[in-house]
Amino acid sequence: MADLRLVISILVIINSVSCEKDDYIRRKMEALNNRSKELYGTVGDDVKWDSFDLEYLMYPRGDKRKLSILSRAWQEYYECLARLAESVPPPRFLPNVISMLFQGSVARLPCNLCAEPGSTEQLTWIYSKGGDEINITAAIEDFSDIQSYDRLSVEGRVVTIYNVIPEDEGVYSCRDGDTQGGIVIIEVVDTENYTVVKPTTSRGPHPVAPETYEGVILSTQWSQWSECSVCDKVGRRHRYGICYVNLDQNLVSNHEIFLVPLNVILEYFCYTTQTFYEMYLPYVLQIADYLVDSEKTTARFKLMELDIKLIELFQAFPGGVPCRSQYLPQPMKALDVVQQRPSEIMIGMCKVPCIERNPYEKLENSNDVYPVNYQLPKQPPPPVTTTIFATVGQRITLRCPGTTLRDVPISWRVGSGAVIVPRQLAAAGRGHVSSRDHLVIHTALLHDHNLYSCWQRDKLAGAVKLVVGAGWQQRWAPALAVLGALAALAAAALLRPRARGQRALYYIH
Repeated sequence: MADLRLVISILVIINSVSCEKDDYIRRKMEALNNRSKELYGTVGDDVKWDSFDLEYLMYPRGDKRKLSILSRAWQEYYECLARLAESVPPPRFLPNVISMLFQGSVARLPCNLCAEPGSTEQLTWIYSKGGDEINITAAIEDFSDIQSYDRLSVEGRVVTIYNVIPEDEGVYSCRDGDTQGGIVIIEVVDTENYTVVKPTTSRGPHPVAPETYEGVILSTQWSQWSECSVCDKVGRRHRYGICYVNLDQNLVSNHEIFLVPLNVILEYFCYTTQTFYEMYLPYVLQIADYLVDSEKTTARFKLMELDIKLIELFQAFPGGVPCRSQYLPQPMKALDVVQQRPSEIMIGMCKVPCIERNPYEKLENSNDVYPVNYQLPKQPPPPVTTTIFATVGQRITLRCPGTTLRDVPISWRVGSGAVIVPRQLAAAGRGHVSSRDHLVIHTALLHDHNLYSCWQRDKLAGAVKLVVGAGWQQRWAPALAVLGALAALAAAALLRPRARGQRALYYIH
């Protein structure tokens, strides 16, 4: 009977609470937790929350583990709402993100919506090409670019795009039923200037520290570390740091104060005390003199208009805007301090054991429970092969055209499988492997004509067939010379004068 009353209490609380009554919800949740402890004692410390499916817990029926997990689920939901409310900027709309990515890197798009436990709505993602309105009818399964879908994976509430290409640029947003999340704008670049740095635990060079220049904040936003390139021995890993620019909040506050119209200021001072009026009259007159001058007035209003747009931009994107983003206004983008700060790629050493988890064998959780709706992870697409034609002496950059749906640094092999060692390649002076895992051949030769395969650990991601020729001018020059000589001889023979009365000569061609 006590179990039934507790279940009814849970259902009543779940159906009666509202997102607008956070304090009321917290008190109810605390009361529910206390009541659960009184009836069943302290439970849940040994429960692995991530290993259970919510649909499996729809009717706890007094099960102590399920009740504890259900209580935690709702508590985490309201904590998520509280964190989201704190992160919302003053205009009170969901924060948006502009993410600039190197071509070939990994894009991770988080959904900033809080999932209500037991919700039957399916999370969907919508996409629009950059510059156009978001297509609210498009779902993640309906992406028009099937190649992009092959490199796209959904894990929980995060969309991951591997080996991003310019076609992935656009505006993304998540939807949970009728609730719309903030937008994520993706920009893919290939010519962004960068420097190679090392972690602070190494000797250096180290990343550039954040800088503030007259209210303009310059910083570097880092991606998460990639996986280690090898296992059971020392390998390498990397992460990308993109230069971002933002506005100091003090600068924003000062400009908002300065936007008060002059007539409002004068009217306010006219109704204040005489002492206060005399104290600030010189300051008011100074503002008036500044605005009376036509040239200064034009400059001031242009500056204020620009500042208003900047303020609105950084309120919509509180995390900042990339320094070379197309969405950053040109006056700010043209600043020397913005242009001179590079992006960075950090290279680190790593060593991990060779433990490959096979999701087909066992779903790890404390009770060996297999939910009926458990989805197997997305399988990687087949290796992609491309062909590149080049001429002798040309500088060639080979990029891996495929992916294994893992964020693992690329290693290159040539021909039947000979591993290309970056140090040996650089020492020979023929080429190098860049920090972005591109195979660069400084000067192509005829014997560079080969098949180059790219691997992520021991799995083939793709291959590039390199065809090197001498160029049509050099290749066909000898043949053209022979043909020209034959044509000249034939013309000379045909035009040679013949003696009268002699038989005509027949030329065998």
